[in-house]
Amino acid sequence: GMNSVRLLHKRDGQRQVLVVSANHERIARLVRPIFDKSGLSLSPAELSRLLEEGVNLVGAGLLDLIRENGQPDPNRVRGLAGMLVAARDYHLRHPGSLLVAVDNEVARLWLRLGREGDRCDLLAVRREGEAFVLEAIEVKTTEGNEGAAMREPLRKAQMQITAVLNAI
Repeated sequence: GMNSVRLLHKRDGQRQVLVVSANHERIARLVRPIFDKSGLSLSPAELSRLLEEGVNLVGAGLLDLIRENGQPDPNRVRGLAGMLVAARDYHLRHPGSLLVAVDNEVARLWLRLGREGDRCDLLAVRREGEAFVLEAIEVKTTEGNEGAAMREPLRKAQMQITAVLNAI
């Protein structure tokens, strides 16, 4: 059989669009410098594994990280990097949990947030005893040491989480 990895899967009108590649190597090379600047230095194998996990978590796929000129969009790459690390950490702390990316068009519809709706990055569902726990997760990833500059983004993150929890 054919061995391939998914780079993009989305609906375009009545069409389903699927883009595959032999591996994540090319995208990993493009995004590596941005991951490194964010303090996420990974081996090539670790980065490929993280990207594979990511394509299964995010809505459309990894090609959304690449601009029309063939270069990565640093903001999108940083956002995905932080979300993937947070998702991996959550799964390690809560095996058997379900994580869903909600920072996309479909999520806006089912959360009834409209086009401008603030929403968090992930919703997590896990079982604790006889109860289910639902958590809204918003991830902020920065370059370098920008602690003081994070006040406003953290305020926005709080609004995003509140909006999603109110919608649920």
